[in-house]
Amino acid sequence: MRSIATLALLGLSLTVMAQEPGPDDTSMADLKALQGTWQLIKAVKEGKNTDKEVKAVTMVIEKDSLTIKDGKRDERVTIKVDPKKKPHEIDLEVGKGKSRIVKGIYKLEKDQLSIRFGEPGKDRPTSFDGKGDGGLLVFRRKK
Repeated sequence: MRSIATLALLGLSLTVMAQEPGPDDTSMADLKALQGTWQLIKAVKEGKNTDKEVKAVTMVIEKDSLTIKDGKRDERVTIKVDPKKKPHEIDLEVGKGKSRIVKGIYKLEKDQLSIRFGEPGKDRPTSFDGKGDGGLLVFRRKK
């Protein structure tokens, strides 16, 4: 009886050791770090500052959804992050029914979050310079 229990325990240990961390383990940790309410502090679209309306814009990240609020409307999208990529990748699933994927990159530095996104259907940006298609949004975490 004791040898059966030992074999079962050994088999369970080997199974657990053989399993690699799930593909979302790192993503879940990064997604958790992004949770909260963020105030937009800078916006660049096609290389031009569009900072005029930034004070009215906030972003709330809860679980796997991101909601942009501008005082007039709330726009909610589903997000997926991949912090294993350099730079870290973020995908926004926009629209209901026939959804589109907006590909982007992000970096989190203390309480500042920068998101550079491309145009729907276009390639993912590779830098945070804000030049070219798409845009750059910089947020500060609200306390």
